[in-house]
Amino acid sequence: MPEAERVVTVSVPATTANLGPGFDCLGLALELRNEFTLTGRGWVPRPEEVDLVVAIEGEGTRGLSRREDNLVYRAALAVFSQAGRYPARLSVRLRCAIPVGKGLGSSASAIVGGVWGAAALLGEELEGDRWLALAVKLEGHPDNVVPAVFGGFTIAVAGLPGEVPQHVAVPVAAPLRAVVAVPSFSLRTAEARRRLPRQVPLGDAVFNLAHTAAIVAGALRGDWASAAAAMEDRLHQPYRAPLVPGFAEVCAAARRAGAAAAVLSGAGPSVLALVVDSGEDGQWEKRCATVGEAMEQAFLQAGVKARSLVLEPAREGVRVDVAAGQA
Repeated sequence: MPEAERVVTVSVPATTANLGPGFDCLGLALELRNEFTLTGRGWVPRPEEVDLVVAIEGEGTRGLSRREDNLVYRAALAVFSQAGRYPARLSVRLRCAIPVGKGLGSSASAIVGGVWGAAALLGEELEGDRWLALAVKLEGHPDNVVPAVFGGFTIAVAGLPGEVPQHVAVPVAAPLRAVVAVPSFSLRTAEARRRLPRQVPLGDAVFNLAHTAAIVAGALRGDWASAAAAMEDRLHQPYRAPLVPGFAEVCAAARRAGAAAAVLSGAGPSVLALVVDSGEDGQWEKRCATVGEAMEQAFLQAGVKARSLVLEPAREGVRVDVAAGQA
């Protein structure tokens, strides 16, 4: 009797990293999800024997590979390699909602989707931190991977390559919305990193340490108003701002419209504004829309088209569903 196929569907949230001063360590999961379905049948001992089909639909699919260099498949391949076996037939379907190249963790979502999907196909245990170290190694930094895996607000400390990063995930129970202005152009993280200096003034480092600590303290108390008030940065945003036309004006427009903070989302080019509900005027949802419109208009005045998304913090990270397919 032929071996039944196994179908795994993985849902991974968008993420925003840094939150201003928390460079490469702070992250927040957002309720905008990519979904990856991996369908496997049979096993072979070598990757070159895999009969692979990749299908992609949804947001920002232009330019995404449908061959062996697809990022989801490459991440899955790292897991299969550890097990020493590969699916004889493998279908990988990407349903993309997270914009690509916009600073919202699309690469981290693909890596987490591939790692957790492959582990589930193999029947491996998904709980614990076993796969976290591999995902971080593939991504290069933990600030997007950790919130994608655990959801909520996260603090991650990178260790040596291959080690599980120290991490804390804090549920976001406060009435908080992320308003993200997504410009029409993309920005490669590698290019944004090239703009960073190799050394920074001591005063700037101390400034960021203090503000990062204040964000963490506010988040742990559930006081996102005070956390947002600390989202000021001197280590990366001043150097990356020239890559994002109108960045300062977009942030200023968001604050005037009622946002508690406005920062680069990850390496950019998207701009993240946080809107906290004080409960005083009953205009929270309207204020979120107003903030988004103000950011779009500020980008437009800088010659850039943008659209705004109003997103809830994702209270869950990666979700995995396993089903038996046809025999």
